[in-house]
Amino acid sequence: MAKLFGEGQGKGLMDGVFLKEVEIIDIITKEDYNKQKEWDAPLYPKTMDFVIKYKDGDFEKDLFLKGDLYKNGSIPQHISSFLVAIGILDDENKDEIIASLSSGDVPTTLLDLAVGKRIKVLEYVKSNGYYDAWNGVQEGFRNNINPFSLETSAEDILRAFKKKLDSNYPPKYDPEGLNAKDKVVKDALEEDSLI
Repeated sequence: MAKLFGEGQGKGLMDGVFLKEVEIIDIITKEDYNKQKEWDAPLYPKTMDFVIKYKDGDFEKDLFLKGDLYKNGSIPQHISSFLVAIGILDDENKDEIIASLSSGDVPTTLLDLAVGKRIKVLEYVKSNGYYDAWNGVQEGFRNNINPFSLETSAEDILRAFKKKLDSNYPPKYDPEGLNAKDKVVKDALEEDSLI
């Protein structure tokens, strides 16, 4: 029996927001991602900029993680959260992985650690009707939580996401986007019927 799109594919938290448990299938640098897509997007020095490729059912999706190294050389909180979620704290190659990421590379030791691991990903609808994965940035949020950890509750992740929606740089969440694709199809059908 056929299922509705999105049915059984994650826990619905609010209109157009789903929390999913997904499997990591690859991590690539933003530079390599741009080459694959034949894009010429700008790259910035001293920026950790990479793409987590994950499997969601039969679909492959991308989670973009980007952040400047802090002046003290530490990794941004949301990238640290991802690394902790995949078990970097217990990995013997932790220092090598962090050094490589800090210089803009994705080492094979990170791939060995991450590929096949499961993490949580919060996806939200945008105004165009397409979904994006939240990068977990939590500016000004006390008691930061790990939005990628399988052990973090859905309620805590949603609370952090809602707090981010009220920030200076909110995700482009737009529940009206749930109707956007339907409207495009309806408009196209109406235009065809006029011809």
